[in-house]
Amino acid sequence: MIKNYQQLTLEDKNSVAAFISRKDSSKKSIEEIDKMFEGKIYDNGKGALFYFEGDKVIGRGCVVLEVAKVL
Repeated sequence: MIKNYQQLTLEDKNSVAAFISRKDSSKKSIEEIDKMFEGKIYDNGKGALFYFEGDKVIGRGCVVLEVAKVL
């Protein structure tokens, strides 16, 4: 299932934090994750997409929507 950041529950956000922190030695908090994806650049989370398999995030894609315009 694919969800954008606005659609995530607290449990989903914890899975996103674990996915993003998997290569870092420091864990990202939900507040840090919120700052990354809830900004204007991703249209308040609509452009941050996460692919879930069960309750785990297995992929993500981000689309910069701040500069996208309807032609």
